[in-house]
Parts: sequence; C-alpha cells; structure tokens
Amino acid sequence: MRIMTSRLKHITLPIVICVTLLLTPWNASAKEAGKYTELDETIDLLEAYHLSGVTEEELIQAAIEGILYSLDDPYTDYYSAEELDAFNDALNNVYYGTGILLDELNGEIYVNLVMENTSAEQMGILEGDVILTINGEAVRGKQLIELEKAEIGADGASVKLRVQRDKKILTFNLTYAEVQVPLVTTRWFGEGVGYLRLHTFSDEAALKFIAELGKLKEKGLQSLIIDLRYNGGGLLSSIEIIARQFLDEEVLMYTKDKHGKEVKVEVDGLLPLMIPTVVLVNEGTASASEVLTGALQDHKLALIVGAQTYGKGVIQQVIPMQTSGGVLKITVEEYLTPNKHKVHGVGITPDIEIAGNQEQLFKAIFAAGVTKLKVNVEPTKITVNGEVFHVQTDILYQEQTTLLPLRFLAAATNADLSWDQATKSVILVKGSKKLAYPISSLTVKNNLSYINVKTFQRDFPEFNWSTSGDSSTIDVSI
Repeated sequence: MRIMTSRLKHITLPIVICVTLLLTPWNASAKEAGKYTELDETIDLLEAYHLSGVTEEELIQAAIEGILYSLDDPYTDYYSAEELDAFNDALNNVYYGTGILLDELNGEIYVNLVMENTSAEQMGILEGDVILTINGEAVRGKQLIELEKAEIGADGASVKLRVQRDKKILTFNLTYAEVQVPLVTTRWFGEGVGYLRLHTFSDEAALKFIAELGKLKEKGLQSLIIDLRYNGGGLLSSIEIIARQFLDEEVLMYTKDKHGKEVKVEVDGLLPLMIPTVVLVNEGTASASEVLTGALQDHKLALIVGAQTYGKGVIQQVIPMQTSGGVLKITVEEYLTPNKHKVHGVGITPDIEIAGNQEQLFKAIFAAGVTKLKVNVEPTKITVNGEVFHVQTDILYQEQTTLLPLRFLAAATNADLSWDQATKSVILVKGSKKLAYPISSLTVKNNLSYINVKTFQRDFPEFNWSTSGDSSTIDVSI
C-alpha cells in the first residue's frame, strides 16, 4: 500500500520538461567506428581482470552515473524505460495503492483521508480509523516515511490492515490498484470566491484546471484563489495552457541557453480572466509553479500570498536514447520572469509573506474578498466556510482553558503580526486597532506563541469562539 503523508514533508525534485526527440543519427559502437577511447579500455580491463566479476553493462551504467554526478545538477538524470513510466505516472499523480492518506496524532497513525473509487473506500475504511498493524506488523512508534517506503505494492497484490474504530477492532484486506490522486481540487467559500488547487502540471491537469474553472464561473465566480503550495512542477506545455486563461498576448517568461541567448516566450490568451486573483505559494512551490506565479506577479494579475518559493529556475529536455530504450533528462535552459527576475536558487518572494498552512489560507480568503469566515476546528481537520481541509491545528489545553497560536487567531481575524524587540512583545494590528502582547503573557511552545482564546475574544469582539465536544467553532465578520 502506498501511503501518502498529509504533512507533505517529502517533496520530489521539481521539474519543468519540454519533450523533444534527438534528431542526430546514432553511430555504431566506438570500437566499430575505430574510436577506441580510454573509457572503453578501462571498461574492458575491469571486466577482464577485476576480482568482483563486474560486467560491461554494470560498468557502463556506473560510468553514466559518474558523468551525470560530475555535472553537479540534480535535474539532469538518466531514466530506464521502466523508470520513465514511473516518472510519467508520478507526473500524472497515478500510483498503485489502496487510496489512503495517513497522518499522525499523539503517537497514533490514523486515516486522514480515503480517496474516492479506491479499494479503501470500497472495503469500508473510514477517516479517523487508527492503524494498529499492517500485514501483522505493529505501526506504533514508526515514522510515516517508514510506512510509505515499506508498503508500496504491485498491481493486484493485497495488504491486511488491522484498525481501531472507537472501541472496535476491525480487519480489512485491501487490494493494490491504480489510484488517481486528484489533479485539481476545487472549493467554494461563498461571496463569489472560488478556490482551485493545482497539484501538478501535466497536460491532463491543465485541461482539468480549465474545466473546473468553467464550473466556478457558472457559480458566479467574482474572485479566484489558485493554490500552488507543494506543487513541484511538470510540463512546460501545461503551463502555457493554463497561462492562456490569464495572459493576453503577454510574456510568460524568458529562456536563456548555455550561450547566454535569451528568447521571449509569449502567450496568446483567449478571453483572459479579468477578476481579482490570489496565488498561494510556499517552499514547495517550484519550477512550473514558479513560472506561472512569476508571470502573474510581474504582470500584476495576481496577489501572491505565502512563503518564499523553492527556486528551481531551469528547464529540462527529455531525449530518447537509441542504445538502451531509456532517456536522458538534460538541463538545457534557465528561465527568467517577464521582468527578468532570476528564479533559480532564489525563488519568488510573495507580496504578502505569512507562515503556516491554515494562516496562509485565511489570509488568501480575506484577500480574495470574503468578509465572513466560519471555521470549525477539530483535532485532525478544519472546515472553512463549509469546505473541509485535512490539516491539524495546534491547540493547547491548560486548566480548563483553550489556547491557540496567536498567529492562527490573527490570520482568522485578518490582522497582522510583528515583533517588537524593545518591549519583547508581539504586536497585533488590525485597521486602527493596535495591541501589544508581552511574550511573558503568552505560552511559548515549539516556537509558537499561544494565547488564551477568551483573552483574544475580549480584545476582538468580532471574534466568536464556541466549543462542543471535540470541535470548536470560530465565527468572524470583518
């Protein structure tokens, strides 16, 4: 079972690819052409005499790996035919698994999300089920990354899960099958504000993006949030398809080759979307995501909210190898934003910088024009204006009081935070209101400053907090 972690800590190297064919003819072997090189001789001698019994094929593979390593470029790589298939599956968010998304809370591994049309859904696995064993092996104390690596299965194979649901112990036999992770996720926050999360850049994802955007327009879309957080990139062709929805005969980017030659890449839009747009980014926003973000930012077509992006500003070509059936993915160009800002190794700086998954989302929702925010907070998810997000919120309970991170509450009320070193206080500003919270009056844990919810509610009457069972509700009007 391939298990994906909702924390999204494990990000694959981002890529932008333009698939081309190698047009130069392939010659016969170097030996047959009379070009017997030092490398050929080294391989022959090692195969003939080395104690390990190494083969010519193994030495050639090692030589290829050594050549690629010498470039000091993590984006130039060799893929066998099988690896290329796996790469394409990953690009299209396809894998073989059971359709479960796991997370961890208080030392327990639980089911955070069950994907549609998967074995897990068909067999009755539910969100909140606590995983006890996988194929008879206890999971408590193991890291999520361990579970992910240990339980990738082949198509048609099975896995046995033992789970706890309330006070019941249940056993499920699940089958590995192709799982299509959503390419695009849509939300509706009311007041004409729609949300599109793009998980990858493939041609299929681009077409899905356009289709879902059309559905939001039919609902009366007045402003749009595009979530590119943890989107590591994909195909250059898909960026152009999506960019046409926003750009009108404008520059998407500039490319620069090894000779320093710059080429302007333009996009001819078709009735581009002319509504307020907010783009969410973070440290996992890379490559193709940065191309789109940079273009929208430079043309002042979107407000960028979140954290500094990854900084992957180079383009690869995938070139078939006639000798092996594999391909070389080779870095061939660097790209710059329309205003010729460098991206590689630098990233893109948001217009509004803010940390924290939920906090970034709240800030984007308010920036898009929402005036009423209702948030239901549960241990493993939050519901924002009726839309469910599977994330954990840091909540502390002390002596029958509830404490939340001050940055969470500030974002939920559309206020801004800063630090005053002179007074050692956290400064909160909203409109004409300015409050100072000395650090000594807050509870600091894991580099977060927590405040009593009742204290915050006293300072912000527009902020309403209520609790029922394991869930709490925040109502805010601005």
